Amino acid sequence: MLWTMASGQRDGIRRPRQHVARARLVTELLGAPVGVIEAAAGYGKSVLAGEYHAALGIACAWVSLGPPDDNVSVLISSMRRALRAARLSDLYSALEDGDPDRWPDRFLDALADLADPLLVVLDDVHHLRGPDTAALVTRIAKGISLPHRLLVAARRMPVHLDLPRAVVGAACVGVQDLAFTFAEAAELASDVPGRPPSDRAVRALLEATGGWASALVLGVRTMRDDGYPGGVRQDHTPLPTGRGVIAAVMEGILQSLAPAERNGLGQIAHLPYLSPEIAGALTGTADMFERMVAAGVPLLHTAAGRWEMPGPVTGYLAGLAPLAPQAAAAAAAIYRRDGSLPSAIRMLLDSGHDEEAAALLADLSPTEAEDLGWAEIRNAIELLPDGTVRQQPRILLHLARTAETAYRMDVRRQALARLTPLVPADGPSPAGAVRREILAEQARDLVGDERTREEARALATSVVRDAGQDEIVARARALDVLGRLRSWWSDDGPHDDAVDLLEESARLARRIGQPVWAARALVPLAMGVHFGLCRYQRALTTLDQSLVLFPARGQFRAVIMAFRSSVLCELGSYAEAAATLTEMHQLARALGEDWLSAYAWWSEAELAATLRDKERTVRAVSAVHQHRAAWFDETPGVEFLATAADFLDRVGEHAMAARYLEQATERQSGFERVVRVCESAMLGRSGDPARAAEVIDATLTRPDLDPQERWPLLLLRAYAAARSGDPAAGELAARAFETCRELGIPEAPLRREPAACEVLLPLAAAAGSGAAVTLLGRGGRLSVRLLGGFELRRGGQRLAPPPGRPATAVRAVAAAGGRLHAEELIEALWPDAGRDTGRNRLKNLLSRLRAAVGDVLVRDGDAIALAAESESDAGRFEHEARQAVSSLAAGDRLNAATLARSAVDRYRGDLLPEDPYESWAAEPRERLRLLYLELLDLLAGQAEASCEADEAARLLQRAIDAEPYDERRYARLAALLAGQGRSGSAEAVLRRARAMLDDLGLAPPPGG
Repeated sequence: MLWTMASGQRDGIRRPRQHVARARLVTELLGAPVGVIEAAAGYGKSVLAGEYHAALGIACAWVSLGPPDDNVSVLISSMRRALRAARLSDLYSALEDGDPDRWPDRFLDALADLADPLLVVLDDVHHLRGPDTAALVTRIAKGISLPHRLLVAARRMPVHLDLPRAVVGAACVGVQDLAFTFAEAAELASDVPGRPPSDRAVRALLEATGGWASALVLGVRTMRDDGYPGGVRQDHTPLPTGRGVIAAVMEGILQSLAPAERNGLGQIAHLPYLSPEIAGALTGTADMFERMVAAGVPLLHTAAGRWEMPGPVTGYLAGLAPLAPQAAAAAAAIYRRDGSLPSAIRMLLDSGHDEEAAALLADLSPTEAEDLGWAEIRNAIELLPDGTVRQQPRILLHLARTAETAYRMDVRRQALARLTPLVPADGPSPAGAVRREILAEQARDLVGDERTREEARALATSVVRDAGQDEIVARARALDVLGRLRSWWSDDGPHDDAVDLLEESARLARRIGQPVWAARALVPLAMGVHFGLCRYQRALTTLDQSLVLFPARGQFRAVIMAFRSSVLCELGSYAEAAATLTEMHQLARALGEDWLSAYAWWSEAELAATLRDKERTVRAVSAVHQHRAAWFDETPGVEFLATAADFLDRVGEHAMAARYLEQATERQSGFERVVRVCESAMLGRSGDPARAAEVIDATLTRPDLDPQERWPLLLLRAYAAARSGDPAAGELAARAFETCRELGIPEAPLRREPAACEVLLPLAAAAGSGAAVTLLGRGGRLSVRLLGGFELRRGGQRLAPPPGRPATAVRAVAAAGGRLHAEELIEALWPDAGRDTGRNRLKNLLSRLRAAVGDVLVRDGDAIALAAESESDAGRFEHEARQAVSSLAAGDRLNAATLARSAVDRYRGDLLPEDPYESWAAEPRERLRLLYLELLDLLAGQAEASCEADEAARLLQRAIDAEPYDERRYARLAALLAGQGRSGSAEAVLRRARAMLDDLGLAPPPGG
């Protein structure tokens, strides 16, 4: 559609009407996945692209390019930013910067996993003059396939980017195609007030303009203003031709404006895009935008959501005067407020306002810097004079931090190296504040190497000591360092004071709008402190808090899931661990990162070894090797080899385990602890007992062992003694079991080392261990799974109650919350039995059950109850769900989201689906299902508020799957999809809603 001079009105703004459809050109573009539009400015390339998008009715990422994009990293940043602007949160998060050479393939892989079609528009591609950016676009163009599409628009295709030749079957639209036909020109001219122009007038106009869109539209303006009949001027002079039309009409428009307004219009023409606010700010006239429309200035509301003037018009007006510094600053401030930072910075740099650009960059908040991205910041730094950068050193700080987020440590190191000499160590404020921020960043880089950790501690301590209360960024970063040094990287194990350090770091990070910084502080709190001190439930809760702060897609999220799986294994929550790993595998595939797939299989091996599944453990360990990359040659590679050896040894693959341990030992320099711990465990479990005693005793003297590493070695030291007939085995075993009870994990040995416990429990009990006596008496805590299916475990070991009524009795009592009146249970099992008969049958049933699986159901007065300290996933789900709802009502949205996510992860299906018609299961099933739906709505709202539109859509779809007869969620999902430009998908959702209402015999709501 092409803009015209006629105006409509909507939302208080008179807008140019858009109505001349170019159906023939849209049809041409629809015939191929790749389209190319090449023509000079003013031929309507962007307008045609917008009409093409409207015809497709799919999501669109519109990338408006400029000169800085002729840099691969900046181009990638611009494409990601367009994905975020289109609310395609999954794609944005999945396509982190990474290796530029691999980015096109990652992009195409991510598209292949995208459920709905996507149109990518690269506008103004003529700015990509270099071979590297051209190669990136070419690779994407060659690899994209339906239903996804790529549209490239350029004034002139760069020499290195010959897409018509490189992409077989590409649909190409050029100048001759874009030139208006007689019929299209006649339709455009028909908007002239009064009697429609004659064919002669239209032909004259078409001849004068050559079908050039911009000149044609302005020629129509001439016809309207002159009001001449038949297309002939009253003085019989010919119409201006070509670019003369632009000059002739714009001169007339300028004459209709006041001098101040003319000057303002000349300033506006320098801007990348405009708005009513910008027009008013630059001219001092509040209704300047409306006056421009009234005067006939051609304006277009593009598919990218911006107001623009055609290129020839801006070229003419911008030539009237250069952009004034105050105008540039005013427009940049508005762009910044609108979230268009790249436009603000590029405009200032392009117009030679270096100091203003540097000041804007330096003044960015950490969140704004992250949104801008390291590539844009580095590009701006390269364009700024060195002296200007020296005056604004905080720009380099922004670059260092954003590069860390993008895993570009080379860029980070260069930025810090250039930054450090710029701020003297004894400089006054604000130089002192900047200096402290630099020291905090240096400490972060030093903390990872054990040789420089003391230096990191000294730097971070000085920052916390000297920083003022308003220096939030420096304090947050330094506290994170100190917390890590007191947890993960402590020489003598984790300390409780790390909790305060890391929690304060996370609190400060959230205060300045940096949720990712906060999440990264919570991870060492979870794993370095709580997990290391065997506080498994607190570790899980903290990890869930960090997951709420991360995007739904992203590399670090997958790493957190690996930690989460480890914690769930220690808790005996194996089904939930498996669900976490499923999500992790999906993330790894979506992100296209081999190292994430390796981590997922690594975690899979841990779960399989915990379940004593030999075949699955070997398969998972082998799968890790299929995804070997650079990580394997660094620290994680050593850790994998050592832990894989331990996993394999647990399932009896001793020879294979020995080979892995040998490889780990060869590479253990600098990482001896993890290798020694795994070697000690293997010796205690299956090695020579004498050698095991020697090695384990030596390992236990290490001050850097945390309780999570220490207690299994105490247990396996006793096991080695028992295997050798050492009479001290009982006392050693008693010490191990008592240690676990003191740590609050009395049943952990049953899950980690069941074979050793079978031997050691009697010995420890005989040696006076109360913990061992308790475990022998009840054999471990009873765990009941009810959601999505029934499963019974004790101490991590699966139990099989006799089928029929015994198993039904367990399910019925568990579904009732763990306690059911005996008469109610009898009625459920034997509805036709008399009272005495029912009681006798129940007594026999409990005896059979006890003989088969121990004390699972016990009498408690008039009730039948699950064994003491038993737990069910349904009970845990309901507890967390109600806490989430209460937290939301109290205004604690973060805690509500954390609890809701944890509860939703537990909900792996409706309660006891194998008992669909049992009355005793119906009420709790419906109660929990409604709670589940409430949590999904809560999380969908949180995701939408965090601009995670894709995650919100997934959650709403899950809710619809669980409750297909609630039209409100269909409407909400359709609105969300429509907001992403997915009008086709939105309409499909509404069709499903109408079909659902038809099934129910209901009419759709008004407007539905």
